[in-house]
Amino acid sequence: MTRDDFEILLFEADTVSDLGLYLGDRHKFLKTVFKENPAPFLQLGAKLEQELVGLYKLSDNSFDLNAWRVSKEKQFWQKYQIHRAAEISRRDDENTTSESLDFLIGEIRAQNGPETPTNQHAWEMALLTRRERAALVSVIIRKHEKLMNTGKDQKFAFHNQHTGCWDVFYFHNGVDSQFFREEAQRMSDRKLWIERSLNNFEYSVFCFAMRYTALGLREVVLRVSDAHKWPRISDSQLQEAHKFFGGVTHQNSIVEFP
Repeated sequence: MTRDDFEILLFEADTVSDLGLYLGDRHKFLKTVFKENPAPFLQLGAKLEQELVGLYKLSDNSFDLNAWRVSKEKQFWQKYQIHRAAEISRRDDENTTSESLDFLIGEIRAQNGPETPTNQHAWEMALLTRRERAALVSVIIRKHEKLMNTGKDQKFAFHNQHTGCWDVFYFHNGVDSQFFREEAQRMSDRKLWIERSLNNFEYSVFCFAMRYTALGLREVVLRVSDAHKWPRISDSQLQEAHKFFGGVTHQNSIVEFP
């Protein structure tokens, strides 16, 4: 593809994971259709990539071989823009909101050197696709609103399919920084205990903890718990973990237009 085509692609695939998934699917697609009809792919500069993206998005991030074969014009982008207009508008709003997570990733990297272990939290988030970031930020917003309305601590965990790790978000409203920092580590440990005991979990749990007061966000603490440091989990530890992370775990798939 041309550089212009690549820059057009980056508007739709603006994270490393999105780009990697698209290019992997594109490679498999071209291995089939290029042998059948190579002509469209030999006309560089014809904005073919935009049409391929349109085809890809119309099928919820997959290439429809039959749709490609039966189309003479290969003009999918306009069809995508027209048929999915409402979904695109909603998705774009959600994606814009998700850029707050991009800011968090940038801040972690800016405040920690390349070799600093804390930088692993930035990479953990950076591997998420754009739609995964949008889904995550929507939960963060709901939990923050509940914290502000009730004053009670909020937490949730999700499984990062790209790394195999669990990520815990913990929200606290209070002025005791020492308690908050210790509780952030305990939240990370608790999630590890339950996954280690019940699912033989072998990776890490990353905790993103945020402390609020009446003046707003006052402190962000990043913690990690590694499975290899906990060869055995006691009954009392498992009982404690169940009080915080004992519910049913749901791992919903992320699609382009949920």
